[in-house]
This record gives sequence, C-alpha cells and structure tokens, in this order.
Amino acid sequence: MGALYALFCQTTIRKITDLQNKLKGTIDLKEDFSQWTIGAALTAYANGAAQKYYTDVLKVKLMIEPTGVKYLHRAAENFDIGIY
Repeated sequence: MGALYALFCQTTIRKITDLQNKLKGTIDLKEDFSQWTIGAALTAYANGAAQKYYTDVLKVKLMIEPTGVKYLHRAAENFDIGIY
C-alpha cells in the first residue's frame, strides 16, 4: 500500500511541477514542489521485493529501521513526504 501511495505522490508532484513551470513568470509561486523529497521507512523484516521496488522502480529514498512505529515515524519525518 505504501508503494502505491509513493507512486501517487510522485505523479502528483510531477504534475504540479509541470504546471508551475508553465505558470512561471505569470504568478508568484510560494513553493517549489520540484525540490520535495519522498522517502519510505521500512523495518528490516519488510518484504525484499518491496524494498527493491521502492529503490529500483520508484527511485524513492529508503530507510531500514528497527521494528516499531516510533522508529519508522522518526525516520519518515526526514522527508517532505514520508511513508511507513
């Protein structure tokens, strides 16, 4: 489920960035979404295929953390959009 969310976020940010580029110079843009980071935090017990999909297909930064929501949450806070 997290990989689908990461894909949705990437697609949405890409569309927003394209729109910002088209509007550049016509309106004052407060936020540059092209600089936003998307990352995922998984436990060491996570599916190896999921880890590979995040890194190889989605090109999302991945952090492997100890088991426990407190570790995953802390790691996800390092990104603009953190998934765990």
